[in-house]
Amino acid sequence: YAKPPDMVMKTMCAVMTVMEKTPSWAQAKTELNDVTFLNRIKTFEKDNISNQTLRKIEKYTKDPQFTPKTVEKVSFAAGALCMWVHAMKV
Repeated sequence: YAKPPDMVMKTMCAVMTVMEKTPSWAQAKTELNDVTFLNRIKTFEKDNISNQTLRKIEKYTKDPQFTPKTVEKVSFAAGALCMWVHAMKV
């Protein structure tokens, strides 16, 4: 995508925030093109997330539209990543 659907953009910005990267589509594309991205998601140490980062992701996780069910209507893959973001705050 040159410009992804809004829910995909929001999901990837949330993922970048959790990973402490710049929450932008340009950064998201860079990460998605990295062959180790999926493995880094699978092995991410959620216990090491700073309180500051947890506060930053609340802007996404408290959004009533930011649910895996809503996001996967636009993109199944983004829906799974949305679920991952929600799992990081637990």
